[in-house]
Amino acid sequence: MIFKLPQTYKKIKRLNQILPVFFKYGFGWILKELKLDYYIYIGKNIFKLKKIKEFETLSNEKRFVLALQELGPTFIKLGQILSTREDIFPDNWIKELETLQDNVVPIKYPIIEKIISPIKDKFEYIDPNPLASASIAQVHKAKLKNGKDVVIKVKRPKIEEIIFTDILLLFEIAQLIENHVPELRMFKPVKLVEEFSNTIRKELDFFREKQNLKNFRSFFENDDFLYIPEVYDEYCSENYITMEYIEGIKINNFTKLKDSKIDLIKLSEKWSEKVIEQVLVYGYFHADPHPGNIFVLKDNRIAYLDFGMIGRLTDEMKFNIANLIIGIAGKDVDLIVKTLKNMTPDFYVEDINSFKRDLLDFIDMYYNVPLKDFNVGKVFKELFRILRKYEISIITDYVLLDKTILTLEAIGRKLNPDFNLVEKAYSHVKRILKEQKSLKKILSKDLKKRVQNFYEVSEEIPGYILDSFKTLLSKNLVINFKHQGLEDFTKEMDRSVNRLIFGLIISATLISSSFLIKISTFLGVVGFSFATFLGLWLLYGIFKSGRL
Repeated sequence: MIFKLPQTYKKIKRLNQILPVFFKYGFGWILKELKLDYYIYIGKNIFKLKKIKEFETLSNEKRFVLALQELGPTFIKLGQILSTREDIFPDNWIKELETLQDNVVPIKYPIIEKIISPIKDKFEYIDPNPLASASIAQVHKAKLKNGKDVVIKVKRPKIEEIIFTDILLLFEIAQLIENHVPELRMFKPVKLVEEFSNTIRKELDFFREKQNLKNFRSFFENDDFLYIPEVYDEYCSENYITMEYIEGIKINNFTKLKDSKIDLIKLSEKWSEKVIEQVLVYGYFHADPHPGNIFVLKDNRIAYLDFGMIGRLTDEMKFNIANLIIGIAGKDVDLIVKTLKNMTPDFYVEDINSFKRDLLDFIDMYYNVPLKDFNVGKVFKELFRILRKYEISIITDYVLLDKTILTLEAIGRKLNPDFNLVEKAYSHVKRILKEQKSLKKILSKDLKKRVQNFYEVSEEIPGYILDSFKTLLSKNLVINFKHQGLEDFTKEMDRSVNRLIFGLIISATLISSSFLIKISTFLGVVGFSFATFLGLWLLYGIFKSGRL
């Protein structure tokens, strides 16, 4: 049976671009399972095309990445987001997906010029050659008329239309895969596309990115280490953002950092403190911390760039992270299971005892390990391996946090061989647990909620009273009375009265028949027979109701 995708011209046209690419890289068997050749009208049947032999020796994950690269912005972004899902994909797939880069042909400057035409005359100079060209946008250096160096991030034309068309197709293909390809069901394709859709929509929203940047700048405005570039509201729109130009060294350019006489040990220590502060204090962290977005400045400070992807943690989520760390450190399997349930929207494990045994084996590897030897990256990788085994996927913000922490630890250890993230985080973890469990915090939360509810009600009460008086004075007051709990009583009363009347009729018939039998035997017998029939009918009804 062929699944009927919506027959719109744009979708079919795009599908005819996507499917041949996946076939070329050796994924034709999936297309056959889904019977998607129905949509290919390229002059000959797609499954008669010859596969390129040079790809046959490559691994599945390598061929998948090549296909994503060829398909352009939406699929490159999809792959980059999938690379964060260590709870779903095995290590070899994650490693390959991490190689995906936004290797996109730049937009020609006349097109850029047209997009930024409303603000073009505000600049003294705009470099026509982009500093960077990515899937969603490209960046140009410019100079304001006041002499300030800035960068303009410009959204690619029609990129939203392209991406949203691709997302609709991805949703439908993902649904097909879940229904018809059991081998791939474990990857939860529909859920992955949903998460991708949410993430990419946020990245496409330049107003959101501008606000993220401003929020971060307000958090760390007076910080002596972390620097957030200034954003210029008057030169921003839904299609471009203008912000301060940052000149520095990428944080993974270790040779240049050493040559610049940067104190790498101090850098790693201070950076880790700021990341922990973002996560466990503000619950608002930079979730795309690849080296291209983190620059080291001349004065030994760090600057963040690109605020399209931000992670958010509620107090409850921070508490869950703290509990997970405490559970692992304290060998408390029940606490870990309870915490994972809170971290997972659809937690379900068929064999919970087997799951607990695997967790216990996992904990044994790290129990009593000194904090200085505790490798967060290895711990999370092993934990995610267990989650994959039991097909448990956690909330996206936790996954973004995992990626942030792993990046921090990996670069931190290269900056400083003795770098230890756990020691830095542990004091914050203890503070969070203490705050969360404190009677003061519980009471303050409850009191705040009650005060808020009272305030809302107090605002509405005067209006209700005024409306009531108006209705009363207009003589249009109607009171609807509805009794509750009396329905059964009413029915029982009706039944009892009916039986009483029935009994009276029977009695009257018997008495009348007694008189009639003296006058006419026939009429008397008929009367007695009728009374007997009615009496038996009444008895039957009483017995049937179960109440004598």
